[in-house]
Amino acid sequence: MPDDANLAETVGAVRAPLSQMLLRRFRSRIYERLQSGVEVPVRDGTYPILTTLASGEARSTDIAERAGVDRTTASRQLASLIAVGLVDQRTDNNDRRNSLLALTPRGVATADRISDNADDMLEQALADWSLSDREALARLLPRLLSALDA
Repeated sequence: MPDDANLAETVGAVRAPLSQMLLRRFRSRIYERLQSGVEVPVRDGTYPILTTLASGEARSTDIAERAGVDRTTASRQLASLIAVGLVDQRTDNNDRRNSLLALTPRGVATADRISDNADDMLEQALADWSLSDREALARLLPRLLSALDA
């Protein structure tokens, strides 16, 4: 860890907003905005599952890992998405014990709509930021998340 006199001050300044961002009430407001024009409820697991499946079919364990949710959450969300016709499930021909899951055409449209809503929300939030602030955020946020994930 660097010997930086300002490090503790920076940690204090970042901890509170980061904690607030992770709080359920904040997330519920975000999901309400993501859900605009979407016919299924957007919950904690729905968004990461749909966006993960947007990159192609996968097994449920891989979806859970890539989406950053536990297997139980992934299973529950996948079952609800299958039930409403957004996800298809078929037997994996390479390992018949497993299933492959993929978005249906309706699922693709829903994932696209949620992604568009996310883009709109971020554009509104960042509209009055300077170019240098937006560039700094784009550069530093992935770096922070990577460091926290290490």
